Amino acid sequence: MQNVRVEFWDNNALFATDTIDLAGNGTDVASATWTAASPDSHAIRVMINPFVVPSEASYTNNSVTKLVVLGQPIVGVGDQPQQLRFWLGPAVPNPTTGAMTVRFTIPGRSRASFEIFDIAGRRIQSWQWEDLPAGTHQVQWDRQNVHGQTASAGIYFYRLQAGANMTTKKVVLLR
Repeated sequence: MQNVRVEFWDNNALFATDTIDLAGNGTDVASATWTAASPDSHAIRVMINPFVVPSEASYTNNSVTKLVVLGQPIVGVGDQPQQLRFWLGPAVPNPTTGAMTVRFTIPGRSRASFEIFDIAGRRIQSWQWEDLPAGTHQVQWDRQNVHGQTASAGIYFYRLQAGANMTTKKVVLLR
């Protein structure tokens, strides 16, 4: 299933959203930046639409809740540790009038590249890593091309390649 919306709530206040694409095995990683504020305990709720999480789920509102106490390790929603898999996240924001950020995960240490292409297939910008460790990483693009010029409005594609894995997604740049 593609474009599954995930919302992150802290004590009934929405603080982030993410969109994930569930693979055939029904797993993916959604994440959000969270800055804790008073009080010392926070009821972190993750709402998933259109699916529910199989464990600890309330089927009435498609949500999972974990209590986070500051000073203790934060635990994930699932009961079992997630095994890393190759994943390319959405451009945030998309569409954008300025910079965008893209998060991605690679399952093992490898040579990797992240490239941005215009609609005609010309490479606009690129990042290369000879030995990128496994885990989640991010790239921020400030709309500058390899010559330091600002990319014009239009449709662009960004591609992640790590080892034998490769995937491409689209971003729209506005004026």
